[in-house]
Amino acid sequence: MAKYIIVLKPMTADAVKTACAAVITASTGTGIALDWAYVDRKSNQPICCWDAPDRKSVEELFRRAGQQIENLREVELYKAPRG
Repeated sequence: MAKYIIVLKPMTADAVKTACAAVITASTGTGIALDWAYVDRKSNQPICCWDAPDRKSVEELFRRAGQQIENLREVELYKAPRG
């Protein structure tokens, strides 16, 4: 599975909750999994990372949830060593 970072348009705090719930609900049974999610406090812009087999499946997930993607990137995760 690849990792994809998705950025949605800025929205109200209530709209963020609705949008996130819609995408999580739409992901049920798809094999696509939410890795993490953040909200930019200044703009109320949702930013999340999903594990998915390909870009098309992410685009379809957000389309089914009624959420327009502002930016979508496939990324590679690097972690700092623990010591």
